[in-house]
Amino acid sequence: MVSQPNTADQSFKGIFFHLIGKHRLIDELTCLANRVFSDHGRDVRVCIRPHPKERFVESLPEDVEMDNNQEWEQSIRENDIFLGFDSMALIEAYLAGKYCISLAFPEFQFLSENEIPLLFSRKVKELSELSSALENALIKVTKGKRSGHRRHAVFMDSTKRTLALLDQFIKGALK
Repeated sequence: MVSQPNTADQSFKGIFFHLIGKHRLIDELTCLANRVFSDHGRDVRVCIRPHPKERFVESLPEDVEMDNNQEWEQSIRENDIFLGFDSMALIEAYLAGKYCISLAFPEFQFLSENEIPLLFSRKVKELSELSSALENALIKVTKGKRSGHRRHAVFMDSTKRTLALLDQFIKGALK
């Protein structure tokens, strides 16, 4: 899970900790992922990567791990299915050949003025659609299809290369 903070109300609380009905979204997603993978005879490792701006104060469900990788690229290499909102992190995972699911729940519409204008993920508009999205992701990942295209090495470490280029540009401008 690639989290994103709620900047609209200035709480910076991660979207996965919002209540959907009577339960936190992270609890519902974890339960659903465990059930779908178990039904297919597979184990699942559920991780969450908080956004750098996110105020992380809530407890994680027992079977969810914190992604403690220093580099985002390492997280991309270690995981196959990415679940999030409308973020550049999901686009980077997609470009690395990973299967991505975007949560387009009405509860999160206030977080973004404009949707990313690329078809890079399976959009899920309500929790009831997530089970079939996860089943589809599991089948594609198992078959090695992931996002439907081959992983291109040119996109790996793109964040690091872009930051290095910006750093070089800024240093050159300050001289």
